[in-house]
Amino acid sequence: GPRERMIGVVRLMADADVLKAEFAVLVGDPWQGRGVGAVLLQQALKAAKIRGMESVWGVALPENTTMLSLGRKLGFTVSRIPETKEYELWIDLAAFSKN
Repeated sequence: GPRERMIGVVRLMADADVLKAEFAVLVGDPWQGRGVGAVLLQQALKAAKIRGMESVWGVALPENTTMLSLGRKLGFTVSRIPETKEYELWIDLAAFSKN
């Protein structure tokens, strides 16, 4: 049969109250820039919303301009963390309605 290969992964790590979760997205180098991360993150946000979570957040390095742009496009608030120079991405799932 055809070979199967993992090209990307997304995960949500819920806080103890299960109302908010941290996200992480990883896409293999050959597949970056092809929309894989966008699909994975949108699916994770949908799953979080279905499960009754209120918000999702994550952290991106300043050089990860693709993730920062995607976050803004999906409606995340993007703000710099002064102590680390990283960026926090945060979204209120009540406002998230991507299909």
